[in-house]
Amino acid sequence: ALLLFRIKAPEAIPERMPGTSVWSELVEGLRYVFGDARWRSLMGYVASVNFFFSVGESIFIVYAVRELDLSAPVIGLIFTVAGLGGVAGAVVAVRVGRALGVGRTLVTAGVLSGPPMLLIPLAPTTFPIPFLVVGWLLLSLGVVLYNVTAISLIQALTPKRMLGRMNASRRFVVWGTIPLGSLASGTLAATIGLRETIFVGAAGASVSFLWLAFSPLRTIHDMPTATLDLEPARA
Repeated sequence: ALLLFRIKAPEAIPERMPGTSVWSELVEGLRYVFGDARWRSLMGYVASVNFFFSVGESIFIVYAVRELDLSAPVIGLIFTVAGLGGVAGAVVAVRVGRALGVGRTLVTAGVLSGPPMLLIPLAPTTFPIPFLVVGWLLLSLGVVLYNVTAISLIQALTPKRMLGRMNASRRFVVWGTIPLGSLASGTLAATIGLRETIFVGAAGASVSFLWLAFSPLRTIHDMPTATLDLEPARA
């Protein structure tokens, strides 16, 4: 956080447009994100993967302790090593984007953020740690690679006056599925079991990348540098 003080770029305080209200801006933001095929596909993907990831992740600690008999230090070490995947994702994001193109990078990140989760419920009770480390490591790599690429694209294509409304509307949708996934997780775990519930979450997360694979975003190669207008891309 201290490094933020080193940023010296001057920023002008945006002026509030006359005749607007919170509700009118909210409606405008929702209309903008749902009216653009690119943003609908991004929201659909993140909302889906967040829901299914929450289904599996919410009960992971219980699963690791009760079914895999792992101790707290071991679980902490697994997450520590997995965090290196996120660091790697941040380091290689720009280079991967240039090599594959923006669209293919998003799809690749979507694949890395889903199917590796299957390793978690597949972990055998005799030697689960390699499965868990690889699974969480790849998930962390995919999530950060996706976030760096997607947020950069959003900032490049969204008009400045719409950025706040766009992000608020988008996050209302994609973060709103997280508690729903947690609720579904507890219900499923009590009904079909811990490992089986994580399988459900992993399976759903594994196919969520299809939102990206069949979206207009897949054809974007170079990262845009400026926003030209407000006209959305229609599906």
